[in-house]
Amino acid sequence: METPPECVTARGPLTPGLHQISRDYEQEFPEVHVGARAVKRTTHNMENVDLENEELDSDEEWEQLIEATDPSALQLSTPLTLLRDQAFRERVCARLRDSSSQVLEGMLEGASRLRPALRVIGNLLATRCHWDLLHSFCQRLELPEFLLQLAGQMLHTERIRQQPWCVTVLSDLLAVLAAYFSSDFEVEPSGAGSGIKVLEQSAIQFLQLLEQLLAQAEMGLREQSIMCLIFICETVDQSSPAVSTPFYTHLLTTHRPVLAAVLRGTHSGRTEGPAGDRQATRERWDRLLGMHTAALAATCTVSPGATVCRQAKHQIAQYISDTLFTAESTSKRTRFIKGIQQPTLCLNTLKVLYSCCQVSKATCQLLVDEALNTLLLLLQCKLSPDDTILSQTVELTLYLLTILVIQLDHVPEPLEHSVGFITSILLQSHTPAHTCAAALLIIQLSSRGSPVEIRNEDTLQTFHMALLSSVQLTVLPPLDLGAFDGLLTLLVQLLNEGEPAALADFADSELWNTAWHHLARVLRLTGDRPVMEGETPRPGQPSPIPDWNTISPSGILAFLGLATLVFTAVPYQCLPLLASPTSVVTTTLRQLLSDGFLDHLAQRLEPSAEAWVDSAHDVVLRVCQLLCFPFAMDVEEPMFSDILLALLEGEFVRHLVQVILHRLPVPSAEIALSLLCRLVLSGDAFVEQFVSSWPPSSRYLASLLQCGQTAAASACLSELLSLLAQVGRSPAGRALPFLREALASGEEAGAEAGEGRALLRALQHPDAAVRRKACGLAGRLLGEAGGEGGRRPLLDQVLARLRDPDPGVREAASLASGNAAYRAGPGPGPGPGSAQALAAALPALVGLLSDARPRTRRHAAWALHNLAHGGGAAAAAAGLGRSLLRAAAPQRLLELACRDGRAGVKEAALAALRALARWPQVREVLISMKSCEKLSVVCQHTKQRAAFSGSAGLVSPRSSAQSVLHHCNRLLEILTPTHSA
Repeated sequence: METPPECVTARGPLTPGLHQISRDYEQEFPEVHVGARAVKRTTHNMENVDLENEELDSDEEWEQLIEATDPSALQLSTPLTLLRDQAFRERVCARLRDSSSQVLEGMLEGASRLRPALRVIGNLLATRCHWDLLHSFCQRLELPEFLLQLAGQMLHTERIRQQPWCVTVLSDLLAVLAAYFSSDFEVEPSGAGSGIKVLEQSAIQFLQLLEQLLAQAEMGLREQSIMCLIFICETVDQSSPAVSTPFYTHLLTTHRPVLAAVLRGTHSGRTEGPAGDRQATRERWDRLLGMHTAALAATCTVSPGATVCRQAKHQIAQYISDTLFTAESTSKRTRFIKGIQQPTLCLNTLKVLYSCCQVSKATCQLLVDEALNTLLLLLQCKLSPDDTILSQTVELTLYLLTILVIQLDHVPEPLEHSVGFITSILLQSHTPAHTCAAALLIIQLSSRGSPVEIRNEDTLQTFHMALLSSVQLTVLPPLDLGAFDGLLTLLVQLLNEGEPAALADFADSELWNTAWHHLARVLRLTGDRPVMEGETPRPGQPSPIPDWNTISPSGILAFLGLATLVFTAVPYQCLPLLASPTSVVTTTLRQLLSDGFLDHLAQRLEPSAEAWVDSAHDVVLRVCQLLCFPFAMDVEEPMFSDILLALLEGEFVRHLVQVILHRLPVPSAEIALSLLCRLVLSGDAFVEQFVSSWPPSSRYLASLLQCGQTAAASACLSELLSLLAQVGRSPAGRALPFLREALASGEEAGAEAGEGRALLRALQHPDAAVRRKACGLAGRLLGEAGGEGGRRPLLDQVLARLRDPDPGVREAASLASGNAAYRAGPGPGPGPGSAQALAAALPALVGLLSDARPRTRRHAAWALHNLAHGGGAAAAAAGLGRSLLRAAAPQRLLELACRDGRAGVKEAALAALRALARWPQVREVLISMKSCEKLSVVCQHTKQRAAFSGSAGLVSPRSSAQSVLHHCNRLLEILTPTHSA
C-alpha cells in the first residue's frame, strides 16, 4: 500500500466558522486587510474623552474616539459605554447627517468631517460587543440604508465623482458597510424581527450599487466592493430562507450583470502599469483576481451552515457552468482552471469547480479531460497550496473526485491507478475529515469495479478513531450525502464479506457502541456522552433537526443495515440493548420513528433531485425489523419482560400507529402492522396505548381493501384484521367500544356503513388469509357481551364462509358461528332472525363435523352446543329441534364422540349431545341408536387410556379425560332415567 505524504497525515483539520470564504481569502492573502481599515495598535481608553462636557465636533476629539474604539486595542468597557450613551448616539447621528449633506454639495469640509464619524462607526461594528446595543445603534443611525443611499447618490452625481476625495469617501463607506455585513448581529434572535428584514433589503440594495462599483477604475474600491459582497453572502447564508433565497434570486435574475462581472473578473487579463510600478500593479491584479474568485465561490458554494439556500446556489452554479464551461469558452475556462495550481487561488477555484460539477455532468467531463491529473497531483501534495488551507484542499479534492465518479458513472484511468494512494489516505490520515472523504470516494470506486484492498483489522481501528472525533466540515459532501456515509457503507461491506466470527467480535467491540452513540449525536439526542433519561424530546417538544451533514438519510439507512446484519448474526448478544427504555439503542430507534424526525426526513428528501433514499418508509421498515427480533426468538422471561417494559415506556405503539397511518404507503406497512400486532398481543397496557392512539374514525381498513389484490396489500389487511381482533379480545375497558366505533357496526349505522362495509368486503376477499382473519374479527363482534342488533349481514357472511374452500377459513368461520350461536338465545343477540339464520346453516355446521381439521370439528360441535343451549321460546325451541334432526346432527355428533381420537373433539361432541338431548325427539333418536351402550364403551376406553398414561386418579377437574367422562356420564343419566349415579 502506498504511503500518503506527511502533508496529508500530519495536519489536523481547521475549525471552520462563520465567514469561512473570507477567512480562506485572508489566509491566502495575509497582507490584505478586510473590513474596517487598520489603525495604529496602541492602548487607549475613554479617560481622554469627555462625553458630557466637550463638544464632539473637534478633530482632536474625533481622533481620540477613533483611537479609543480601535478594535485591536480597546478595553471591553469602551464600546459598551459609548453604545449605552444616548448623547453619544445623538451626536454621531447629527455629525453623520450634517457632513453627508455637505458631501452631496461637493464640499471638501463635509468629506473631512464625515470620515472620522465613519471610522468610529466602523470600529464599533467591528467589536461585535453586544448584539442588542449594536442593533439599537444602527437603528438610530438608520444603518445601513443611510450609507447605501449616500453611496448611491455619490455614484450617480457626476460633479461628486469628479472630486479628488470621492474615491476616499466611497472607500470609507464601503469599509463601514463591510463591518456591518460581517458583524451578522442582524441574524441574531434579538434582532430577528426588524433586523432580518433590514438585512434582506440592504443586501438587495447593495446589489444595485455593485455593478457600478465594479466598473470603477480604482482597484482598491473594487476590492472593497467585492469584499462586501463576500460578507453579504456569508451573512445571508446563515440567515433564514426569507433572506437568502430572495437575495440569490435577485443576483441571478435582476442583477445578473453583477454576477457576470464577478465571473468575468476571475479570468480577465492583467493591465500593465508604468514601468516602475509594474510589480505593484501585477500584485494588485493578482489580489483582485483572488477576490473575484473568492466572491464567485461565495455565491455558489453551499457551506455547512447554508443549506437553506441550496437550491438558489445550485442555480447560480448552473449559470457559471453554462457560461464558463462551454466549447466556446476554452481560453477563459483554461485560465480559470489553472487557478488550481496557484496557491492563492487554489481553494476557492476548487470550491467553484466542486459546485459546478454537482449540477453539470458536462463540467465534470471537461474537468476530467483537462484537470484530472492536476487534481491528483494536488491530492498527493505535489503542488504547494498555502499551509493554512492545505487540509481543506485535500478534503475538497477528495470530494471533487467523488462527484466526478458519481456524475460520470465510471472511473477514469488516472484515478484507477491512484486507488492505492486514496486507500492509504483512508487508513493512515490523522485528519478525520480526510478519512471520511476518502471512504466516500472508495465506496464509489469499488462499486464501479475498481479493486480496493482493505484489511478489517486496519479499518475498524481507523473507523473507531474517526467516529470518536468531531469532524469539522469546511464544505458539504457531494449530492446531499453525509460525511460519515462512506465509512458506514464501507463498514457494512467489510463485515458482510468477512468471516461470521468477525460479526460476533464486532458486536463485542467498543466500535459497535461508539457507532450507536455517534448516531444519537447526529439525531441531537445527546452530546459526546451516553444518552441519559430525560434528554430525549418529549411529546409536545419540537424535535431537533438532525445533523444531515454528518450522516445523511442514506447514511442512516446504511447504519440500520449494519445493525440488522449484526442483530441477525448474534441476536442474543444484541437483545440486551433493547432491555432498557433509556439505552442508546432504544432511544435512537424511538427517535427514528418519531413524527419530528420523520418530518425532518421528508423535508430533507423532498427537494433533492438525487435522493439516495426513495422515501422515509425505508428507514421506518428497517427500524421495525430490528424491533421484531425479540418476538422471533426464544427469549428468557426476565429479558423478554424487560424488553416489553422498555417498549411500553418508550410508547412505541403510539409511534407505530402514527407511522402506519401517516408515513407508510398503504401496501407497505406489513412489517409495522405485524410488530404492532405482537405488541398488542403482549398485554393490556399495549392495548390501551393502541386504543388511545388509533383514531376510531380512520378509514385505513377501507383503504387497504381499495389497494387491489396484491400480495402486499393482502398481507397488510390480514395483519390489521388480526390486530383488531386481538383488541376485541382484550378485557381492557375501552377495547370493545373502540372496536365497535372503529368498525361502525352499531345498530343505527348498520353493518353496511363505514368500516362495517369494509369488514363485509374482507369476508369476501380473494385471499384466504384475509377471509380467515376477517372471520376471527367478525366472531369477536358477534360474540361480544351485550351485543346489539343490526349485524345480520355480518352473520350471513360468516355463515357463508362455513363452506369456504380453504380449511383455515372454515375453521375460523366455525368458531365465529359458535360465538354468534351463543348470543342467539333469549338474551340480546346479533340481530332479528339470527337464530333462523343459524338454523338454516345447520347443514353446513353438521358437515364440518367431518372436516379434516380437529379444531374445525371441535368448533362446529361447540357451535351446535351453543345453538341448542340457547333455549328461547318453546315454539322456537321445538322448531330448532326439528331442524337439528333434519340435519342429522344427533347421529353425526354421536359418531364423533365415539370415533374421534382427539379428546377435545370428544368433549365438544358430548357437550353438544347433552344440549340436544333436552328435546324428547332427539332423546328418542339417540336411544334408538343404542347410544347408552356406545357411550359406556367411550367411558371405559377413556378410563383405560387415562390409567395407562399414569393419570388414573384424574385429580384435575380440568383435564380432557375428566371432562369427557363428566359429559359422558351426564348424557347417560339423561338417556337412562333409571340409571343410578
